[in-house]
Amino acid sequence: MTERRQALRKRINIDARFQGADEAVLKGRVRNLSSSGAFVETDTPPEPGSLVSITLDALELGRMVAVTARVMRLQTHEGMGVEFLASDRVKVLDLLEAVRQRERQLLKSLSLLGRA
Repeated sequence: MTERRQALRKRINIDARFQGADEAVLKGRVRNLSSSGAFVETDTPPEPGSLVSITLDALELGRMVAVTARVMRLQTHEGMGVEFLASDRVKVLDLLEAVRQRERQLLKSLSLLGRA
């Protein structure tokens, strides 16, 4: 299978809620995230090609980000790969920047602890 990703993925572990065409609210966990897409672990993925509304619940960062994505692929017993609509990619970039800032703060705290 040829790799078609447009952006590097960041390993992450945040809750996600999503809605497909039937309007049912389903839950999952985002395992990797980039400005262009994500992999969402779920037992109930919509069909490939479906548009889904996803809320990324990054509560530890004080953020909830609502985006729309297209289901690009399913991975049996694992979840779905989604691609964000171009209009929502800035929101995801902002979330990724918040994750990077949080990681830098944690690393700085750890380095200060090592000096004490």
